Amino acid sequence: SKRELSKVSQAYIEDLKAAVYDADDLFDEFRTLAELKLLRPESKGAKFSNKVRSFFSSKNQVGQAYRMSRQVKEIKKRLDAIAGDHKKFGFDVDYKPISRRREETCSYIDAKDIIGRDDDKKAIIDILLDHNNDDEECCFLTIVGVGGLGKTALAQLVYNDEMIKKEFPTLRLWVCVSDQDGEEFDLKAILCKILELVTGQKFDGTSSMEFVQNQFQERLRGQKYFLVLDDVWNENRKKWLNLKKFLTLGQLGSRVVVTTRSEMTATVIGDKHVYRLDGLSDEDSWRLFEMSALDGECEHENFQYLSEIGKKIVEKCYNIPLAIKVVGSLLYGQDISMWHSFEQSGLSEIRNGENEIMSILKLSYHNLSPSLKSCFSYCAVFPKDFTINKVTLISLWLAQGYIMPLDGGQSIEDAAEEHFFILLRRCFFQDLAKDQYGHVRSVKIHDLMHDVAQEVGGNEFCVVMSSITNNFRDKTRHVSFVGETLVLGGCKNLRELPKDFSKLVNLGHLDLRYCNMLTGMPFGMNKLTSLAILPLFVVGKGEKYSREKQFNWELKDLEALKNLKGGLHIKFGDNNVNSECVDDEGGQYLMNTKHLLEIEIEFEGVFHGCLEPEVVMKALEPHSNLKGLKLIDYMGTSIPWWARAEHNWSIYLPSLVKIELTICPNLEWIPSFSKLPYLRSLVLFRLDKLEYMEDAGNITSHDEEDLTTFFPSLKYLQLSHLRCFKGWWRADELIVGDDRKSIFPCLSSLKIEWCHNLTSFPPYPRLEKLELRGSSEWLGMILNMIDKEGNDNARLSSLRSLTIEECENLRRLSGIENFTSLESLQISSNKQMSICEDKDDEYGVPWKSLDRSLRSLTYQSIEV
Repeated sequence: SKRELSKVSQAYIEDLKAAVYDADDLFDEFRTLAELKLLRPESKGAKFSNKVRSFFSSKNQVGQAYRMSRQVKEIKKRLDAIAGDHKKFGFDVDYKPISRRREETCSYIDAKDIIGRDDDKKAIIDILLDHNNDDEECCFLTIVGVGGLGKTALAQLVYNDEMIKKEFPTLRLWVCVSDQDGEEFDLKAILCKILELVTGQKFDGTSSMEFVQNQFQERLRGQKYFLVLDDVWNENRKKWLNLKKFLTLGQLGSRVVVTTRSEMTATVIGDKHVYRLDGLSDEDSWRLFEMSALDGECEHENFQYLSEIGKKIVEKCYNIPLAIKVVGSLLYGQDISMWHSFEQSGLSEIRNGENEIMSILKLSYHNLSPSLKSCFSYCAVFPKDFTINKVTLISLWLAQGYIMPLDGGQSIEDAAEEHFFILLRRCFFQDLAKDQYGHVRSVKIHDLMHDVAQEVGGNEFCVVMSSITNNFRDKTRHVSFVGETLVLGGCKNLRELPKDFSKLVNLGHLDLRYCNMLTGMPFGMNKLTSLAILPLFVVGKGEKYSREKQFNWELKDLEALKNLKGGLHIKFGDNNVNSECVDDEGGQYLMNTKHLLEIEIEFEGVFHGCLEPEVVMKALEPHSNLKGLKLIDYMGTSIPWWARAEHNWSIYLPSLVKIELTICPNLEWIPSFSKLPYLRSLVLFRLDKLEYMEDAGNITSHDEEDLTTFFPSLKYLQLSHLRCFKGWWRADELIVGDDRKSIFPCLSSLKIEWCHNLTSFPPYPRLEKLELRGSSEWLGMILNMIDKEGNDNARLSSLRSLTIEECENLRRLSGIENFTSLESLQISSNKQMSICEDKDDEYGVPWKSLDRSLRSLTYQSIEV
């Protein structure tokens, strides 16, 4: 019977999997032994007694070779037997190599690319902004619809709309409720999530309900807010009313948007404002499929034929956006035969009824390669709506042995990256977040995809991993070591690693983040050439260990770690750091780490011994691909030669995006950052001796090229506690006339704090956010950026947010009447300022000039 055949077929597959797993384990053992042999080559002068001891030990090479050869023969027999039975079950063996398809397009749709929801967005915003609803304690609107319609995406469109931002400038909150795994609608957990967003503080399950509700009433009472509760499943009206009484504490005019798949939930919340989301129109459905499957390639040689098949496929997707994107991404780049096969057989697997979306998603899963299936099903260990760190996920895949290179010349790490991005393109992941360099930092799994992962992963697998899941959910750091990954992040009392640590030759990911007590790295770190992820490298912290303990403190171990990726924090201690850290040739230990994105160098204290901090910095010359540099507690008077070429870092480090110099009290000059073409963020904190950023001799009023390249991409600038800082150049008259327009062309956010000697500053024509703290002496100069000749009468007309705090003797805000776009104003002064409309009043703020734009005002007068 079919049932009996299915059982036998399943047993056949299990036997095959067992044999393959055993072969994989044996291969790992081979590779490890080969690497260890390279680490301890036979010495010609080795003692005879040592050789005899080695021969009779359990690690005897002859004995190991004999044992392994028998295992190879046994596995080969098992595979031959399994291969001989394949025809019994209708299987066929394909001896052709798997050819790689061309690169797939990214089917993840950013908010601006969502198709067919403009009318829905407008209708919802019209309801939310209808002031006839302001007499309600709080207006609730529910978006209800089946899974995959894009309820969350629509709510995101509304949440980020400019009209909503203007109506709710201070409190816009997003909370994913997502009842899951049978958990009940937890009132305290929801209140804690909202409080975290309002206060920026952590509230957890240990807080009493009395404390939580008191905090909630104190923080939210009288505040006008916009709140999205995403993915609500509660169908108990009493529980909803308990939450509602807290949400109605806000000011009249507050709005709450709820997304849910449950019609009963919509009824429980109330049917006054319910928006039932339908599928896309036929036209929009085809547009979405065309973009996902054909990438708009109208000139494709088979476009007409593929379109005919595609329209039949779209009909079976029931106008559900997620289903359309998943199927479209599955077919992208495939040849005509695959499209035709999918039309003939794949569509027949899609069921009608409530579960059609799940059958489509499962169909997409079944069309993944075996290694991709393993990688995706593993994601079931994460809770729903959990933000998954990309680096952590890839390291876990590697540790489980799921990754197989897709071609002979591909490294295992590159293969893992490709697996991740294939799943991303296929819509298995969503809500991707990027870092400041534009690289994917984290993702989430759509709740429906999470259901698929749990189902295909198997309940037993999920139960086994439940403890790890709880650790992820509670943000509790844990220790795990499986194969190629060792996670020690957060082991705050860890002081040292084992002396034989270098024998872990296949280690690819060593997570030491937040191991603040670590005293150093073990001997032989240069042997771990497979390391790709190493967030922390500690040098010479605490008492120096003896050579008998096989510890050393040499930076040159970094030279061999050429495969490091992501970020690296190099941390120096304050004891016994001397010339042994650097070899006679001076280093350049990071020159070959071309995949490192960011380096943080931290000197914890004053150096004891003969080594100068400039010598260490010289030894740490980075690769030119570096995008982020952070320097902390640096005691040198200058930054070494690798950054000094004509005081211009754009020659040696042209790719820098982010620079932060923190607590560098002896630094008298810094290299010229102004020509770095991609620099977007610059933070300078506690540079006590710095007077000017650049020498006047480097820029002249006739050097137009210098002016047009002055921070061409900088968006954020922070200058904090620069006690001697006077200005950018020694001669500010260099910047005259129209040359000012080329200064800071992209600067949108500026923070200046406690720079008491500041007397001049370049203009910033496109500034949107300005924060000033610490002195009123230069406040007028910063605010009143008005050209006396009248060439630019509103230099700060784009300013939207202004914060002024702790400015001594502040009585009047000169020039503020020119900020015609100002929306948020926060003032803290130790002198009384009158709130009046008289522009000529000695102690006042010209509020009348701001009445059209200002939406948020915080004013605090502190008498001293």
